[in-house]
Amino acid sequence: MFNFTRLAAASAVSGLSTVILKKQDILNAVTLRAADCKEPCYVGDVIKKRVGFPQPTACCKPLRFKDFIVSYDSKNRIPNWVYEHLQYDKVFKDDPCDRRVKVDRTQCASNEDKERPKFTPDCRIHGYHRADAKDYCDTEYEMGLMAQPENYPYDAESFCECFTMTNIVPQVPGFNCGPWFDLECYVREKLVRENKGVYVCSGPLFLPCAEDDKTVKQFDVLGDGEVSVPTHFFKEDLEGTCGQYCNQATNDRGLRLLEFTKYNDLKIMNTFGPHKPSRRWTWHSPGGEYHNQIDYILIKRRFKSSVNIAQTRSSPGADVGSDHELVIMTFALRLKKNKKRGNIRIKFDVDKLKDPNILTAFQANIGGRFAPLLALENDQDLTPDDLAETFNETLTEEASKLLGKPPEKIIAEEQAGFRPGRSTVEQICNVRILMEKYLQHQQELHHVFIDFKKAFDRVWHEALWSTMRKYNINSNLISVVKNLYNTATSAVFCNNNIGDWFRTTVGVRQGCLLSPTLFNIFLERIMTDALEDQRGTVSISGRPITNMRFADDIDGLAGNECELASLVEQLDKASSNFGMEISSEKTKIMANSKEPSKKEIKVNGQILECVTKFKYLGSIITDEGSKPEILSRIAQTTATVIKLKPFWNKKNISISSKIRLLRSLVMSIFLYVCESWTLNADIERRIRAMEMRCYRRLLGISYKDHTTNEEVSRRIVNATC
Repeated sequence: MFNFTRLAAASAVSGLSTVILKKQDILNAVTLRAADCKEPCYVGDVIKKRVGFPQPTACCKPLRFKDFIVSYDSKNRIPNWVYEHLQYDKVFKDDPCDRRVKVDRTQCASNEDKERPKFTPDCRIHGYHRADAKDYCDTEYEMGLMAQPENYPYDAESFCECFTMTNIVPQVPGFNCGPWFDLECYVREKLVRENKGVYVCSGPLFLPCAEDDKTVKQFDVLGDGEVSVPTHFFKEDLEGTCGQYCNQATNDRGLRLLEFTKYNDLKIMNTFGPHKPSRRWTWHSPGGEYHNQIDYILIKRRFKSSVNIAQTRSSPGADVGSDHELVIMTFALRLKKNKKRGNIRIKFDVDKLKDPNILTAFQANIGGRFAPLLALENDQDLTPDDLAETFNETLTEEASKLLGKPPEKIIAEEQAGFRPGRSTVEQICNVRILMEKYLQHQQELHHVFIDFKKAFDRVWHEALWSTMRKYNINSNLISVVKNLYNTATSAVFCNNNIGDWFRTTVGVRQGCLLSPTLFNIFLERIMTDALEDQRGTVSISGRPITNMRFADDIDGLAGNECELASLVEQLDKASSNFGMEISSEKTKIMANSKEPSKKEIKVNGQILECVTKFKYLGSIITDEGSKPEILSRIAQTTATVIKLKPFWNKKNISISSKIRLLRSLVMSIFLYVCESWTLNADIERRIRAMEMRCYRRLLGISYKDHTTNEEVSRRIVNATC
């Protein structure tokens, strides 16, 4: 699991907390079920049952909001921690029937400035212990939010609750909109999307610094309320490392242990078994009044399946002469049988190359462009079957050269797939420019992203030959291609038995040089028939355009819903005539207009889904510009850097080699289709921050080193010189 604290917070290690088995334990043991009570099940109750809360102190006051819970520190006048349960359905909206609309920030704006949110005090806190927005005036610190409003874009109540002063923490300038925002985007775009819901704990830290050989804590205070400024921040995903059968309370050391287990990919095994409390406590006070769970067994995630969780528990009856109980675990290790490698590396005698004659012969064989087709032994006769494979390869290569010239005049300009000088970069750039121009002129633009079922495997041969004849391709060339397909036979090999041989009549051959060109010709015939009577209203420089294609990835364009429905109907009809079928599950509709799409468009009796964004050719297409794509690329790049962590930590690899690997494997992921991005100051700052994080992880620089970005850049430049 990703180490959040390493990115924008402080890491720590220690154990879990203490629980007093009195009235509070009895209350915590009561299970709250929505079916048994009329009150709604608040997110705080769910989190408390699932992962537990840190043990409260005298200065902490728990405050329950609709979708998150805050522990407010009345001494420092900032939140001690904030727990959230981020759910996919609350953060994202994929259902076209979902009529929720995004919350407008003006609903939470102040009366003086509609661009700035209104920070409201919490009336549940006494005025003496309450922080106020005036405390942040005339200071160098910004107001940072622990629970982000972007986590509740469709809930106005939760959105506005995020601007309560009990959720505000002072942060240095640029931190809330820089590393902390990138961390929030990673949680939403990566963890929430993959896990459909995560439990997240955020909060400030006051860590000591070494000064004069003493450990002291130094931090600033703001305003008349003396709001404390923390030194570090943490954000922790509490799912995955600890099970739900642990004690329902955790202190700061427990959070550090969870961080340690997550960073080292460990599991706390004696918290996964459904045991009664007497099998969970690992320490008892001499009088038996207090019961704690402070002893744990940690194992690597890969060995979790080898553990019998039913037998992983404490043993209260064991006489070990200690106030700690014996914690036992049944572990059945399954050893893997290593097979001896069959391939033995050949050792080359390079000393023989010192002979000039051998060196000349070796270079001639390595650089030779021609080689014998088959090695003859004892005057062996060659049959046509012996040369069939080589003959077919040669014939296919020559036919592809001859066939490649005429289709360039036949295939429409909208088709960019398998054509020289065209790539996905230009196609995505064209789509984005078209969307931006229509948004600039406030005109509607509707997209339908067509996806065919097994497009290359459903090319009808007879229809392909007739299409080639219709486009006046040389008859001799058609005969050559036709013979290559008609003479090919196939059979099914199953259980060491070969079935009957048969001839295929559909599909182009995989890996054949002719297949891309043949598919483009076949698809061009379908698009020509479908768009014969279509008069589109979308135009570029006065030229009507109805679609943009890259091989079988088609983006249909229309100026209104009726035109889009007609386009889909004609494409469905034309493709059916040639044996192709549109996938109703993967085909999506996207509308760039002020009003949501109301018309239902059907394919094969199923309504096509209407989405707000679509990944076309590996890039996110949306009416929000390039920001969603860039944030997604930042998250993917961060995940790739983490996967290469063992490589960055190796000391026997030079920095220059690591930089080359970073630029070839990591930066190539981030810079995909970067030519089509529209940048502003905020995006440029995020890109720069992401680059610096990658370089810092590569160089092994921690946040504790207090190394500036200029120093990091200087080290990178010196390593590449």
